[in-house]
Amino acid sequence: MILAITGPTASGKTDIAVEAASRLGAEIISADSRQFYRFMDIGTAKPSLSVQESIQHHFIDCADPDQPLSAGSFARRAVKVIDKLKNAGTPVLVTGGSGLYLHGLTYQFTTAQAPNSVKRGQIRRKLETQKPEEIRKHLLQKYPGALSRIDEADTRRLSRLLEVAESEKDQKLPGLEALPRRFEIFDVVVMRDRDDLNNRINERVDIMISNGLRDETLDLIKRGFGQVRIVKETIGYKEMLQQINGGLSLEEAISRIKLHTKQYSKRQLTWFRKYGGVPIDVPEQESPGLTAERIIEMYHKAELNQNEPSSSELSE
Repeated sequence: MILAITGPTASGKTDIAVEAASRLGAEIISADSRQFYRFMDIGTAKPSLSVQESIQHHFIDCADPDQPLSAGSFARRAVKVIDKLKNAGTPVLVTGGSGLYLHGLTYQFTTAQAPNSVKRGQIRRKLETQKPEEIRKHLLQKYPGALSRIDEADTRRLSRLLEVAESEKDQKLPGLEALPRRFEIFDVVVMRDRDDLNNRINERVDIMISNGLRDETLDLIKRGFGQVRIVKETIGYKEMLQQINGGLSLEEAISRIKLHTKQYSKRQLTWFRKYGGVPIDVPEQESPGLTAERIIEMYHKAELNQNEPSSSELSE
């Protein structure tokens, strides 16, 4: 059984995961869909280099921003790393807030057949005639995690999600719960009081600004990544790009980053409530180390329960 520590952005899951990994002697699999990319350090709140040196992290800085890593590709690569670590007797800990990428480790995805030109035309007309909020409301019921990563103005990705929905409907594909499992994962979801989480988001954005988020965005532009989708659609960078291009003042950009991050955390919570694991409420003043100890205790109990023989086995 593999331990996963998940939760919404700014919940403190990264610090808690590092503390837990240190106690377990584990290596960390990062399932954060933005920490994959090089040169995007401040805006994605990557663990510091000193932390990464003390605890081995996998899938941080593994691609350039113009080399998108899909959930399926990540899962295939991560499975190989996990199998190698397990064979070596090394404990594994998974952490991140990208729901679909986390589920890619647990379940083997099936591939929906691409819709034909007629179906694509129907989808295009639906996008043209229906209000975006109506389409998003419909998709939210089945794809909260995928929808949480699509900007309201991104009709291309919204169209692709509609294609997936139509393909699944035609082929009667199973839901996530019915797909074959790769691993048994004990998933603990870090939960905080809403006001506490919002305050942490505000503080985190202020730290990003003081640490040089604007300069990091300028560096991405200098490296030729300013128009790359991953950068343009990532909260923090997209607002800074608008500010740099003269569309927003710095104060407006900061305000929007905070607002968009809070909206994103709500969408993450929608995913975790539907697909997530065991919630753990974290008081405002509790240290990451203490939370990690509580999670490890929960994890060990789950391992014991998993290893206990069932009543049918005992009767044989």
